[in-house]
Amino acid sequence: MSAARASEYDLTIASHLVVERFLLSQGYTSSAAQLRADAQATGLSLPPLRDDALELRTLVETYRSSVRAEEQRRAAEELNSTHSVRSVVDPLTLSLPGPATLPFALARTYDTIHASNILSITRLALPRRTFDTATARYANTLQECLVTTGADRRVVFTDAQTGEVEEILDGAHAAAVLSVVQDPQDARCIVTASMDASIVVWDLLTRKPIQTLKHHTKFVVRLAVSATGEYMASIGYDKKLVVYRRVHHTRFSTTSVDGEEEDQGELEGGRYEKAFEMETRHNPEAILFVRAAAAPESCEPTSSSAPAVGEVTIRAARRQRTWLCFTVRHDSFVHYLALPLTADSSLDTDDLADTLASTSLSSARTPDWSVESFNTNPVASDLHVSYSLLSLSLHASGLYICIQTGDHSSSSSSRLLLLQPLSGVRAATVWTGLETGTFGTPRHSWLPSGRACWLNSEDGVLRLVDLGGKTRATVLAHGLVAPDQVAASWTRGGNPVIKDVVALDEHTLASCGFDHTIRITTIDPALLC
Repeated sequence: MSAARASEYDLTIASHLVVERFLLSQGYTSSAAQLRADAQATGLSLPPLRDDALELRTLVETYRSSVRAEEQRRAAEELNSTHSVRSVVDPLTLSLPGPATLPFALARTYDTIHASNILSITRLALPRRTFDTATARYANTLQECLVTTGADRRVVFTDAQTGEVEEILDGAHAAAVLSVVQDPQDARCIVTASMDASIVVWDLLTRKPIQTLKHHTKFVVRLAVSATGEYMASIGYDKKLVVYRRVHHTRFSTTSVDGEEEDQGELEGGRYEKAFEMETRHNPEAILFVRAAAAPESCEPTSSSAPAVGEVTIRAARRQRTWLCFTVRHDSFVHYLALPLTADSSLDTDDLADTLASTSLSSARTPDWSVESFNTNPVASDLHVSYSLLSLSLHASGLYICIQTGDHSSSSSSRLLLLQPLSGVRAATVWTGLETGTFGTPRHSWLPSGRACWLNSEDGVLRLVDLGGKTRATVLAHGLVAPDQVAASWTRGGNPVIKDVVALDEHTLASCGFDHTIRITTIDPALLC
């Protein structure tokens, strides 16, 4: 008999003996006897059962243990690997379809929303509570609205399609409201910032202010909230940046609840407390929360294979933290404030304890509340400041930070700088063709596809600029007395300064300005073919 045949025969004998041992250990003596008899009938002669024959339960336990050990080994390798690497289509190579000049046009004007200069515009959700008589229960709903702030100290929710005012928040600020944000996980809570140096937290279900924060001494110009709403930040012209932590949270639910439960769930004061404060050299201009690696890369990563044409290699950190990205006037550096590793930890798929226990992370991570700064000049060693970084956004792809500059010379055009987080290396520079103005701060809003960007201006013209720096649309929208006439008098709402813009979709834009109006600009999608 060959050695292979003997090995197979021995394995068969051993398998029968393991099963027989298990049957006898469980008291199935007749089944064990039948097993031996059936084996004999097939020509298989089983030797007497030895005391050292393997127990089936021991074999199963050993197998399961080996499987767990392999899973733990792979998890350890995953933990020690700091990045995942993948290649994707580079969003900065995408072109905007359609003719060279897209037929956008002014579609609607809402001129009764504010009685004075409108200073910001965004799109937020308005919670509503209605009583359903059929079920005798309260029902909660969310309605997408345009939200504007103005010199009249009001915050107004408007239906973008009809221009109908849905809600007005008033009476909490003593001066113009400059910025408004909403908790991304709790629609009932919004926060407003004002030229009166105060920040007010509102409960949108009761339409009442629930907290006033007074940590600034001059204009509070911008607000931002982190991905889970756990942290909020503000910047002011007192050269101060303040970070707040949420300490009270009552989530707004869109499921039906009865009236008594709703009353008990109303927000109360003390929602935020100050967690950190720092001074800046000059006035801070823009802030943005981002998720990125626990620490910047010490050098540019190397790869054995270059990405294909039109692709970009993404090295995503497996262990991430929340950073507050901010910019300061008269400074060409983009700065990142490191929040605690536990900030927004619910976004991580891995266990936070594993993250904190990671040796590589603990030794390499940036200390909490410290700042990492990156020079945005084309050459990192060039410290000359020829522009300021005045506006921040996250590109629609989520892969790049977009910074809009304002030049210190009116003879030069501003630009959009696209950089990966925690880096000063430009992935792209988009020249806008706009000169720096005196009255307006540059603002932009990306199309949902990320293929082009709308820009505000001081001449009343909205411009759509694609990733190649080509102006694809120009719409004379603000400062108009009539659709085809520029106003001669600013006192009659003819001021053409456009303060802010927000892209509602690929074909619709909302803008606001010093002419006291909201303008809706649209395009006929059929004309793009």
